[in-house]
Amino acid sequence: MQFSELYVQLADDRDVDVEDFAMPGDPTITRVPVLGHKTLVYRSPTMSFSIPFGGGKSTTGTGSAAHSLAVAKNPDGTGGTFEVSIWRKDSEPIDDATLYRVTEAVLPGLQGWAGGSTG
Repeated sequence: MQFSELYVQLADDRDVDVEDFAMPGDPTITRVPVLGHKTLVYRSPTMSFSIPFGGGKSTTGTGSAAHSLAVAKNPDGTGGTFEVSIWRKDSEPIDDATLYRVTEAVLPGLQGWAGGSTG
């Protein structure tokens, strides 16, 4: 799969455990372990905007859905989370497999990541 542009944002939520992300009733939430750690996947809308430099009117619109994956820093679900969010510039959808591949590539190199299973 090839993208025109894929945006990735990483957040270090030191005081928020994966269980704190619980949003009952949200049909976009899934929980599939990543590298042996507890997770939470959810989607949220983004907004697009254009600010013309040199004059003209700014415009806003609906962007693509951002896919986010909150992963517990420790295999037991404690110690805070790393949250990886991805979205595409062209507003086309992103599948969860892409989110998992990006996350699995990034997490092991982060300070504060407590290892765990690789399977």
